[in-house]
Amino acid sequence: MRYSEVDRMGYLWHGHYLVLFEEARTDWLRARGLSYRALEDAGTLLVVVETGVTYFKPGGYEDELVIRCTPVEATGARLRMEYEVLRQDQRLATGFTVLASVDRRGRPQRLPDALRALADPAATGEGAGTGAAPEAVQGPVREGP
Repeated sequence: MRYSEVDRMGYLWHGHYLVLFEEARTDWLRARGLSYRALEDAGTLLVVVETGVTYFKPGGYEDELVIRCTPVEATGARLRMEYEVLRQDQRLATGFTVLASVDRRGRPQRLPDALRALADPAATGEGAGTGAAPEAVQGPVREGP
């Protein structure tokens, strides 16, 4: 982590975990051939409507962190993503975001089929009825300065 991301105690500031979640989510989309820009250009905006973080151990200055991002539910206009923040094999935090799909006027709209297919294997018929969770994807590796 960079010096600007830690508090006076040298710990990763608690609110910065949400920034890490966003970076992981963006990388998750990009790794699958989608981007926020492409979604927005097509008229879909994804807004965070709910979030939560559970902290286990503090991250610190110059820590190298790995953020795992997993889609767990894609229904109607909502997408729920879960995250795990790791330093080597230590779990520092877990969290989630719920995103709502809206049009340019802010009105809810169904998740685009392409995004739903990426987030929910059952939507494409793959894994339907197996109970298999979507594969977790490693988000950004954040290194010190």
